[in-house]
Amino acid sequence: MEAKTPGRMPKEEMTLSSEIDPQNRNEISFRLKQVQAKDVTHSGGRGEPFHDWFPYLEGYSSQFVKQILEAKFNNPKSLLEPFCGVGTTPIALAQLGISCGYTEVNPFLVELVTLKAACLKMSPAQRDEAIKGLRNLKMRVSVGERERTHEALRVSYLAVFGTAQYFRSDAFDEVLSLKSIESSIVSDTLLNSFFRMAVACSLLEASLLRRAGDVRFKTEKELQKPIRSISDLVIDKLSLFENDLNSVAQLKAPEIKLLGSNAKNLVLGNAAKYDGVITSPPYLNGTNYIRNMKLELWYLGYLSKKSDLGEFRKAVVTSAINDVSKTSGLLIVDEAKEIVDAVSNSCYDARIPRMIAGYFEHMKLVAEGIFAQVQDGAPVCIDIGDSVYGGIHVPTHEILSAVFGNVGLTLEDEVILRKRHSNRGAALSQRLLIFRK
Repeated sequence: MEAKTPGRMPKEEMTLSSEIDPQNRNEISFRLKQVQAKDVTHSGGRGEPFHDWFPYLEGYSSQFVKQILEAKFNNPKSLLEPFCGVGTTPIALAQLGISCGYTEVNPFLVELVTLKAACLKMSPAQRDEAIKGLRNLKMRVSVGERERTHEALRVSYLAVFGTAQYFRSDAFDEVLSLKSIESSIVSDTLLNSFFRMAVACSLLEASLLRRAGDVRFKTEKELQKPIRSISDLVIDKLSLFENDLNSVAQLKAPEIKLLGSNAKNLVLGNAAKYDGVITSPPYLNGTNYIRNMKLELWYLGYLSKKSDLGEFRKAVVTSAINDVSKTSGLLIVDEAKEIVDAVSNSCYDARIPRMIAGYFEHMKLVAEGIFAQVQDGAPVCIDIGDSVYGGIHVPTHEILSAVFGNVGLTLEDEVILRKRHSNRGAALSQRLLIFRK
């Protein structure tokens, strides 16, 4: 597979709209061209409150959300975010006085967004109390409260992962002791949530794994570098939570509402008539968005047996080989037939054309749901990237434009945000598609 992870920056720094024909530029092209290329990736938001809690490489910055709002929206009251991720869109909107309804398959990320939203609602007295609790938790972790273990978590690890070793033995014991501390925090639900997220967001860095597109084992060379203690990482994370609580103001009006877990089911919900959409669907790049967070899902209790991971994958928009099921790609939408046929004739793995077919089949359901949920005249802003498989360019932006157009959303503008490259050097791009109902 040649598609490159969307969150990874290209070698050269690109300016936005650098490849747009000046004669075709309109209002949004001009307004967005000042955004730095890094702002349309996760790295652009570093240092913002809430942004650094979890390194979500597929995300973008709040600055990007604000630029889109300025360019295409006129005093919206509520927006829809079908692929919430770590919550950059709803959190940025809330701080601007705009409510947001969202969907998200991954329950770990739902917990994370819920906690961020709760922080925005805290009164000054509640913040002070939370900060005291965070400091107490740091003290408990720092003094080495490790005399207890959490046997249920150890048992679930074996049930989910078998003999796979994702931690060194001492680090694994440390994780179990931290789970024991979490289990003791029963009287304060909010503090319990802070601790759960502090540990979950520190697991990967304390493990034998790393993010390189998908999560994979560290190389021998990488393992020569010291791996930080998860207790130290958790203390740092709790300090980050404390600092962010001190840096944001209380918001009373905007609502951040979970509509459901699956963006493919939006069409079945009661039409709320949102004022528009700002989102970034999964890229068709082979990234397994669920498996990449298996450690977090395990620690938080969402995985208790091997098959649980597969159940979550069934709910996502198909975008990776491991998302392909026996029924994936059986329904090839008209807009994708030509590219599916081309890849079928050139690709080494029969699952790849099925993955592509499944992706556009699922995204058509998402498009129908968006159409049902937004009001007439609403802008629908989609951040997306293209791919290459078997030497065949998959113009995701063009096919999605046709899919969205055929459900009634008119393509109004297309802006090249930055250049990307596949692992083999094929030229790719990240684009913002602007539709209007």
